[in-house]
Amino acid sequence: MATTHAFGPLDVVAQIAARTDGIPLFVEEMTKAVLEAESEGEAPSTAGVGPAPAVAVPASLHASLMARLDRLGPAREIAQVGAAIGREFSHAVLAAIVPKPEAELASALERLIAAGLLFRHGLPPLADYLFKHALVQDAAHSTLLREPRRALHALIAKTLECQFVEIAESKPELLAHHCVEAGLSEAAIEWFRKAGEQALRRCAFEEAVSHLGKAIEVADKAWIGSTSGAGGAATLASRRLQLQASYGQALMWSRGYSAVETKAAFTRAQELAAGIDDATERFTTYYGLWLGTFLRGELGIAREMAEAFIAGVNHEERITQAVARRFLGLTCFCQGDFTAAQTHLEEALSIFDRERDREAGLRFADTAASAAVYLAHTSRVMGEVARARELMEQGVARAVECAHVPTLVNTSYFQALFEIFRGDAQSAWRISEAIVGLSQKHGFALFLALGTLCRGWARARLGDRAGGAMELRGALTAYTELGNKLYLPIFQGLLAEIEAEEEEPRQALTRIDAALALASETGERCTDAILHCIRGEIMHKSTPASLAGAEQAFLTAIAIAQSQKARSFELRAACALAALYQSTGRPAAAHAVLAPALTGFAPTEDLPEIAKAQALLDALAS
Repeated sequence: MATTHAFGPLDVVAQIAARTDGIPLFVEEMTKAVLEAESEGEAPSTAGVGPAPAVAVPASLHASLMARLDRLGPAREIAQVGAAIGREFSHAVLAAIVPKPEAELASALERLIAAGLLFRHGLPPLADYLFKHALVQDAAHSTLLREPRRALHALIAKTLECQFVEIAESKPELLAHHCVEAGLSEAAIEWFRKAGEQALRRCAFEEAVSHLGKAIEVADKAWIGSTSGAGGAATLASRRLQLQASYGQALMWSRGYSAVETKAAFTRAQELAAGIDDATERFTTYYGLWLGTFLRGELGIAREMAEAFIAGVNHEERITQAVARRFLGLTCFCQGDFTAAQTHLEEALSIFDRERDREAGLRFADTAASAAVYLAHTSRVMGEVARARELMEQGVARAVECAHVPTLVNTSYFQALFEIFRGDAQSAWRISEAIVGLSQKHGFALFLALGTLCRGWARARLGDRAGGAMELRGALTAYTELGNKLYLPIFQGLLAEIEAEEEEPRQALTRIDAALALASETGERCTDAILHCIRGEIMHKSTPASLAGAEQAFLTAIAIAQSQKARSFELRAACALAALYQSTGRPAAAHAVLAPALTGFAPTEDLPEIAKAQALLDALAS
């Protein structure tokens, strides 16, 4: 004789356990299905045990939920409408869609709540409802036939757009979803586009990637083989390019400029741009392609692209002229052509208009902020130290004012580098911590790596050399894995200095060799003088046998700096060479190399080499 249980015969309980695989929701739903059966005689059939002559046997969670919905009577229709609206829905939206008296609607909702399928928060008409589980919503939604389902989603979209404007404006992706379900492709594309643009403005870049990716997917399906006339085809092509350019922007900030998917997105945009008379979208595409080329360290190509942009842009289009001048100036800086960099960056600043070009900053980052900090570095390298500090403060203030997170994080990175070159580890730590925090919050993979590089240097200089070196190595790996080569030489040089202090001079010199080789490969010659100077300093501190090599490294650094008009770099190398000459009993040679290098510099904390050089000259004079 079978042993009984609270739910019925033990074999029914065993079958529930077997069919649910221990999944809590499945156990609960299957048990409720058994308890809701009309008699104990139907319980075995409900659980899947024994013959089922009259009742279908739910052998899965979906089937169990369907069986429960079938027993709800008129409330089943309300469950279907609610499921179409979403897992969460408001009483107001439901009432606007369901043409039923309030009492009848309330009764149906109460039955769904009593059945444990819905949760309610608040009281009608201000109540909100939540399906117990997404699977409950899916089960209710799946009971709708195709055409009625499409019609219902179309009605929901229209109702939200016309009667619930706040929802439509704040959640355009919700209307896009209903338009997709209704087969309204054109409307879906537009709502997904709006959602993507909103996400871009909020700097929610992964969200923007998702929305714009969906817009592109719907557009490509809807517009394949379009029979529109010439004018209609041109409009579709322009709209498709706009979607692709915005999608590339979202990827650029979230995955990095050099990421494979970013490059693919802008390459596709370039294909779409061919023959389209839309200067803004074409320029957005070229901007994205240039950034990827630049960060991958293809500086020769990047400069050609930048020069082509300037030549091809109408001089009346002052916004794009300013942006093009900005990235040509930065490219020249990285190539070590500081004079050209200064010219182009000053031009970018002179033609930029704060109010007119505010909107363009959302696409290309703010030119006033970016060009100012790039020019600050250029001025510092060329020995214009006071102007450099003024420009840096101007650029940072502008970045804060425009409240555009990508602009702020980019500007902060160059601010951190500025503090690194002046040797202020405390300031570099503070700024790099902010970069890391913003990058983590907004998903900036590129600037997370760059911020961590700056923080690793600061950490080492604040006393934790081993920990800082480890952080630098990890960040170098992360940065390289993003497909980037630009800026690697200087960080390799900074790490080499720390490694030399950790009694690893051979490893440090090997790292300098690798940095110089990479600079030769990419054409990033802006830090060649510094790298040769670091090489000389490491050799000078290692063994007496290395003094000749150290002297040659300093002489090479001075020659490079002089050819580039990089007076600050020349002064650093001259200080190091003069110290070597002093230590080996050659004071006249020390004075001869140091005095000309110091000429024209006024004392300032922004260039510590000035005080060091003056002290050394005073010592030589005595």
